Amino acid sequence: MRQYSMSSVRQSCHSGKYAGRALAAAGEPGAGCRPRSCLPGAGARKQCGAYAVEFAFTFVMFFMVLYGIIVYGLIYVTQQSLNLAAQDVARYALRWPGTVAGDELQARAQNALAMLDSAETLAWLQERGTGADDPLNIAICGLVPGGAGQLQKLAGTAHGSCPQSTVLQPSQLEVVVSYDWQKSPLAPDLSMGLITLVAPERLAGYASTRVQLDSQKAGG
Repeated sequence: MRQYSMSSVRQSCHSGKYAGRALAAAGEPGAGCRPRSCLPGAGARKQCGAYAVEFAFTFVMFFMVLYGIIVYGLIYVTQQSLNLAAQDVARYALRWPGTVAGDELQARAQNALAMLDSAETLAWLQERGTGADDPLNIAICGLVPGGAGQLQKLAGTAHGSCPQSTVLQPSQLEVVVSYDWQKSPLAPDLSMGLITLVAPERLAGYASTRVQLDSQKAGG
């Protein structure tokens, strides 16, 4: 039988390697050696258990911090995209190519909405749903003749709505681009009930512009 010296066995143990057969052959008590952090004994076993608990708590805390950074990062990116889209619609409304026989303000709004769709600024959010499940809503609002001074949606998606508290001039457009975060969050819920992330139910971007109508040019 191959013999192992006690010095080589102890050296192997202290280096963190396992040499159970060598210990048994040399007559050392126990079937093998353990790493220094988990040497035999009740105190050592408790210490090893404490390490496992500390690692579990550290991992959970690190994961929750990373998850929060990702969620709030997505909220920030979404909000900036909505702001940019609303500003783009307001600029598109100023780039009116010509005149129409009907309501010019409404025609400007419809043209601006078509230009936003072709620009695909919100394409990554539009893929989240369609129809009644679409969390993305757009409303281009303004005053129309005979509307009793009330703000009306001139163009937009089916569920887009206008803020009735806003006061506009007859030649002014208000753009509202909103995203229902509660209906369709961009990040899955991985909190497992350990933490509660305060997220907005709805994100919205606003922009306003005042256009010079052809009727005003003729009158001026």
